[in-house]
Amino acid sequence: MRKALFLYFITFILAASGNIYALDEFQELDKIVIHKAWQDQFGQINVITSDQIKNLPVNSVQDAISYLGVDIQSRGSSGAQADFSLRGSTFQQVSILVNGMRLNDPQTAHHNSDLPLNLEDIERIEIYPGNSNLSFGPDSFAGAINIITKTAQKTKYTAQLEAGDHRYITGLFSFENKKNNLASQISLKQQESDGFRPDTDFEMLTASSHHIYDFESGDVQLDLGYNQKEFGAYDFYTPGKGYPSREWTRTEFSALSAKLNEGDFTLKPRVYWRRHYDKFMLDENRPALSLNHHRTDALTQDFSLSFPNDFLGEIQLGEETSQEKIKSTNLGKHARESFSLYFQDEKELFDNLIISLGNRYDHFDSFRASFSPLFLVKYKIKSSDLHFSASRSIRQPSFTELYYSDPTTQGDPSLEAEEAINYEIGLLQNFENNNHLGFDLFSRRESDLVDWAKSNPADAKWQAENIAESEVMGLDFYTKLDLGYTGLSFKYTYINRQIKNKDQYLPKYGPISLKHYLNLGFDYDLLSTKQSLNFSYKKRPGRNGWLLTDFRVAKNIKNTELFINIENLFNVEYQEIEGIPQAGRWIKSGLRVQW
Repeated sequence: MRKALFLYFITFILAASGNIYALDEFQELDKIVIHKAWQDQFGQINVITSDQIKNLPVNSVQDAISYLGVDIQSRGSSGAQADFSLRGSTFQQVSILVNGMRLNDPQTAHHNSDLPLNLEDIERIEIYPGNSNLSFGPDSFAGAINIITKTAQKTKYTAQLEAGDHRYITGLFSFENKKNNLASQISLKQQESDGFRPDTDFEMLTASSHHIYDFESGDVQLDLGYNQKEFGAYDFYTPGKGYPSREWTRTEFSALSAKLNEGDFTLKPRVYWRRHYDKFMLDENRPALSLNHHRTDALTQDFSLSFPNDFLGEIQLGEETSQEKIKSTNLGKHARESFSLYFQDEKELFDNLIISLGNRYDHFDSFRASFSPLFLVKYKIKSSDLHFSASRSIRQPSFTELYYSDPTTQGDPSLEAEEAINYEIGLLQNFENNNHLGFDLFSRRESDLVDWAKSNPADAKWQAENIAESEVMGLDFYTKLDLGYTGLSFKYTYINRQIKNKDQYLPKYGPISLKHYLNLGFDYDLLSTKQSLNFSYKKRPGRNGWLLTDFRVAKNIKNTELFINIENLFNVEYQEIEGIPQAGRWIKSGLRVQW
């Protein structure tokens, strides 16, 4: 694999260099690039932009993602630790991407929220429920979250200071610059708090930079990111046991990518690397009881080629090679590789009918090879879109599921990969000014589902097993309306997850997937201020639901913004994960200056 990566890198540099030299020769020409996004929108793709994020009472990327219908299962606050779930999935079954590059942690998806970028770096966040894009890879079992970073358009500085309850304080500095062909975005953020209850304190640092160099036939982009956390983790992974735990994590990310245009052909080569450190202490009062150190590395190279064809339509071909490693005091030392090929096309058969077909082949050195076919169709009726999709997806177990061992938990190196068949049918009605209303019905049939379970309550250990099959069925209803005096967004999701043979085992975490989810948001101007009011309701099987209200008010004075964010306005007591209480009302105020 190292030889393949070396050859890839040399080819990448030579191609980019050739185009840079060509730019010097033809620098008197203005660049005019007209291209169609390779894939049309099939069904629901939820998007939130940087301008919308600025008007929300959020202070972390995880908070912003929660406004798009993603079930954020938080243990800590302000993004200290959280799991992502889509359409009733487990926290392992969602892909996390930055500019289309997968950041999933191979040790455990509990670390997928260790994101090496700040809100200030983001142009938009896209949520893809289901499996509609083969380039996202095998971890898109139930969907994907894709974070798109900004391309600087001018020189701009941003500084922000925020303080609040529980001795919360945050400082942010961001710099954007566009000079000739080079656009740069750099941000640095530090936040800390004593926590809302004992052993929930945190201290976090995130630094990120993104640089894009444009030339005549494309661009080259360099992404760098760093995230460091230390936080109290009282019973985060042992609900109800009373362990004053502590965790330290560090994430390093670097990526080199390019987009090269030659006529109708677009080539996108990339190579990216993610390293993650994790130190976990089960009991601060007894450090020797259980203290684990983990380091994981994920190195990926991929490229895609897209071009039009008279018979097949818009075609995308892709290749991906990935290597994952772990070195751990508990899990041991392991490495695994995978190789993937995929093909996907999009054809407009008539003026109102679009079909997309594709297939992905994943070869793993630790699991059996697998094909993941995909079929998408969209029928346009005036301002309405009717769509249907069917796809297959897989997920290979994490290193923790395979090798973890402690006095109460045992992994299983013989686990099989999870598999699922996804179906979706829906209707989207578009109105003027980007207003819309949509309705989707979805189904996901899962097999070889991995969970921690006991066959008998008296068993000493929770065992990782391919326990059963399950079927997820549900519906989404969503709308976005601009009413002039106010903007309104609404989303409701109903999920029915049925696990077969569930009476034959006892799950460790219980049914934590959502049954009902509702989000209602308003943004409006009042008394020369910009205000945002958001209501979020969740209910999990066998538990009472809870309704949270968040509020933001901001006042702009020239290049300065004064703001107040109130999370959980009515001080509701709730637990995302049973046994782990969440914060009550939390008031934060701040000052933001741009020049």
